[in-house]
Amino acid sequence: MNKAEKLIVEHFNKCSFTRNNIVNLKYLDSYMTENDQVNNSNSRYGDKICNGTYRRIFVRIRGESKILWGRCYHNINNMWWIVLGKTKFTNIANFDILEELLPTTKELSKFGYSDLPKEKRE
Repeated sequence: MNKAEKLIVEHFNKCSFTRNNIVNLKYLDSYMTENDQVNNSNSRYGDKICNGTYRRIFVRIRGESKILWGRCYHNINNMWWIVLGKTKFTNIANFDILEELLPTTKELSKFGYSDLPKEKRE
């Protein structure tokens, strides 16, 4: 788990409406309600967003539109945490999340981990 993911876990544990703390972002699936899974997990193109997947995202930074990519984790309602690197993350709505992608090993090193199966690595 990199620094950005640790910050998201700390935020979740501090602000969570439940008393159950999580130790890893992979446990966020258990906190998604049925409504979240049906209505709040659809990307701009209608495909299902899953926790931990890599996706392209649409963002506006200082008036400029950009397409970035990151790892998605559900936050609340239709909002998703997007880990953009080892220390950066953002919180965006599901309709600004675009298609799923499979990053290369070189791109994953930007995040501080390489969790792709060996057969999918370059």
